[in-house]
Amino acid sequence: MKFAVDFRQIQASQNADELLTREESDWIARTVCEGFEADKRSRSDWEKRYKEAHELALQVSKSKTFPWENASNVKFPLLTVATLQFSARAYGALIKPEGMVKCKTVGADPGGTKRARAERVSAHMTYQMLEQDEGWEEAHDKALMAAPIIGCTFVKTVYDPVKGYTCSSHVLAWDLVVNYFATSLDTADRYTHCFPLYAREIKERQLNGVYSPADVSLPPTPEAKPSDERQGVTAAVWDDRVPHEILEQRLYLDLDGDGYEEPYNATVCKHAVKMLRLVPAFAEVTTEQSLKARVLLSRLSDPALQMMAPEQQAALIETTQMQAYLLEQEPPKVLKIIPEKVFTKIPFVPSPDGGFYDLGYGALLGPVNESVNTAINQLIDAGTLSNMQGGFIGRGARIKGGQMRFKPGEWKRVDVAGQTLRDAIVPLPVAQPSPVLFQLLGLLIQYGERIASVSDVMTGENVGQNTPAYNMQSMLQQGMAVFTGIFKRIHRALRDEFRVWYLLNRRHLTAQEYFQVMDGPSMEIFQLDYQGDPHDVRPAADPNAVLNEEKTRQGAFLAQRAMSTPGYNLPAVELRLLEGAGISNVNEVYPVDENGQPLIPAPENPELEFKRAEEQRRTMEAMGKQQLAEAELQLKSALNEAQIEEITARTIKTLTEAGAIDKQLAIDQAKVVVARLAAISKKEAAEKSAGKSNGKGRAAH
Repeated sequence: MKFAVDFRQIQASQNADELLTREESDWIARTVCEGFEADKRSRSDWEKRYKEAHELALQVSKSKTFPWENASNVKFPLLTVATLQFSARAYGALIKPEGMVKCKTVGADPGGTKRARAERVSAHMTYQMLEQDEGWEEAHDKALMAAPIIGCTFVKTVYDPVKGYTCSSHVLAWDLVVNYFATSLDTADRYTHCFPLYAREIKERQLNGVYSPADVSLPPTPEAKPSDERQGVTAAVWDDRVPHEILEQRLYLDLDGDGYEEPYNATVCKHAVKMLRLVPAFAEVTTEQSLKARVLLSRLSDPALQMMAPEQQAALIETTQMQAYLLEQEPPKVLKIIPEKVFTKIPFVPSPDGGFYDLGYGALLGPVNESVNTAINQLIDAGTLSNMQGGFIGRGARIKGGQMRFKPGEWKRVDVAGQTLRDAIVPLPVAQPSPVLFQLLGLLIQYGERIASVSDVMTGENVGQNTPAYNMQSMLQQGMAVFTGIFKRIHRALRDEFRVWYLLNRRHLTAQEYFQVMDGPSMEIFQLDYQGDPHDVRPAADPNAVLNEEKTRQGAFLAQRAMSTPGYNLPAVELRLLEGAGISNVNEVYPVDENGQPLIPAPENPELEFKRAEEQRRTMEAMGKQQLAEAELQLKSALNEAQIEEITARTIKTLTEAGAIDKQLAIDQAKVVVARLAAISKKEAAEKSAGKSNGKGRAAH
């Protein structure tokens, strides 16, 4: 069918189904359903293996009729243990509750603006995933449990206009039907996500304008699901509350009739074959007009423009802007469209043949696990035959037909002689359980554990009391080598998912928002913060450090090198050491400023403090001794002067009494001597007072 819808209307529409006629809409709905059925048939063998792998992992036991009814049907938990071991390690190593996202800075950053932006983006995306979207962590917990079983699983990331923020959900590989020729989701020509919706949920979306008002009131016929047998449930034959199966398909259509097919997301009700929504999946559109406009605008950044006169610059800018405006008014000629990414594939082990579906423990351990189950059941059945006994009864036994059961200590009467009874009963020859089969069973389990890297030391069991610690650590490291490779693949998948979040924030985030991480202070994020390169965003977890002991050992080695070799950033080394030890809220324990330096200054060395105090004490003591010696010297000098004055006074007195000098002159000289003696007395008192205060200060010190 040919379409002729204006491309600009398609870009601006929230539901392109409103731009189509009913015949065109129904044709697309039939195309979606037919493509879905074709893709589902192409993977029928894979779906069979999917069911078998899930039955093994979930220990689904069925009744057997061979070699007799209700024979042994034990499911050995080889695949189950491997799945649980991987999930437990991956969840703790990759999902970090305190810092899920890390944004790096590229290029020079003299003012620290790039670093501040990176920190805001990292904190905001961590808040979105771990707090705002409450289902994100649960979705990835399920994904890390499903991926090792079947080989791959998916995470769907979309912006929810009703909730007002980006959400992620887990999608099983069973529910995402991919085209047979697809090698990746990015290059797939068609893939379909199947999910259930009740009639009231469809009506709610129709009332909100999200879905088209199509009639899907007729309830569908319930279909069995792979999980029904495990859960022990069966769908009702007729129930008006059965959810509708919705198909959301990524397909390519030429709605504008230019010969180039554009990517769209079509939502169709499967049983009613009615279109509910058709959304253009355009992440980046390149048109002939946009390339020309880019060339025109590049002239404005030409250095030669700065050499022109102001009038010439204004005329050139006006002309360029007018030409760009005229290009925007032309009908766009599409050259290339990069489709938006919605699903992120979480792989396990890539398929060696290059197929889309990766390998999981279901494919790697499935045949070995089935052989182990067969060997165990054969041993149990052989033991049952050997313990229960059986055989043939001749005619001479004269025993009534039917089953005859005995209780412990019970004897039954028969109408036949003992010798005759003994000759008439012939036991069935049954061999004991084979020891060779038992040894083969051990060999199968051993190699199954090697494939899954689930040995005794990996499950936490003690391999021997005399095993050296170094050997134990080496065995753990070698055993985790397989897990490290898988962790790196999941790390890449998380990186791709974070980039999808980044681009959705660029498109839907408001100009400024406030958020709060954990119990920390309120922070703000700007839409301009998401205008950078999404490739700068990556997970904060280290895929190379799987075990906590390994992280602690790396941190200890780094701390040891930092103490012996100059040039290390010691606060950063301390943070690495605390994070490797699994300490929560590291910033509370060891707070640092925006430059990475500790906020709390380190206390000085007590030994140096003691030495400094001792030096001060000795200095003060020496100064006190020196001052005391000077005071004593001054005191002796004052005494000498007093003695001289006393001799002078006596001489004056003697001369006066002898009549050698005038009486008035003697009085004046006596006053001078008394004044000198008073001055000397005051000086002595002052020096004594100073000596006492110095003595008290030394005593207090």
